[in-house]
Amino acid sequence: MIVCVSFVVFAALMNLSSVEAGFGFGGCPNQGVVDPFVQLTLTGTWYEFGKYAGLDQLVSICTAIKYTPASNGLINVEEEGITLFMKASRKGQMKRADPSQTEGKYSISFWTDAYKGRENDITAANYNVLAIDPTSYVIIWNCFDALLFHIVNLRVITKDRVPSQSVIDEIYNELSDRQISTFGFARTSQQNC
Repeated sequence: MIVCVSFVVFAALMNLSSVEAGFGFGGCPNQGVVDPFVQLTLTGTWYEFGKYAGLDQLVSICTAIKYTPASNGLINVEEEGITLFMKASRKGQMKRADPSQTEGKYSISFWTDAYKGRENDITAANYNVLAIDPTSYVIIWNCFDALLFHIVNLRVITKDRVPSQSVIDEIYNELSDRQISTFGFARTSQQNC
């Protein structure tokens, strides 16, 4: 019975890990975030450089993310891309997980008005800014514990649709310095957009 339950848990975690996530054994590794983080540096349009691969990575290209300041410290988020040869988009909101702090820990949700009326509430951080160069890239991370494992979401966005090799090197150096695995990290095609 224990073997069967263990297999089901492992299979479920493997399934989760195929949806834009990586996993590892034990608890989440500690990753420091940018502090202080000036959220205006995130505004404008950014392009998805890559993320931990999931099924959607095989069929999604040309992903762009637009961050627009909204009222009461909220940020409107709009993602657009091409999935299965069709344009796809989604809209959401993000806010500082703890509005009294200046660190780069955010909560993001793709529900309309997700944080309306909750701007000053402390919410779970699921969009953590590990590193940023406001002119070139942002590394976004989230990790949560699941029994004996941890599940990691990693996403890198760049200011240029196709970043220079020096920016790419800087991204991979930052990931390496933080001991974040690039196994399963897949680059998003930004060609012919």
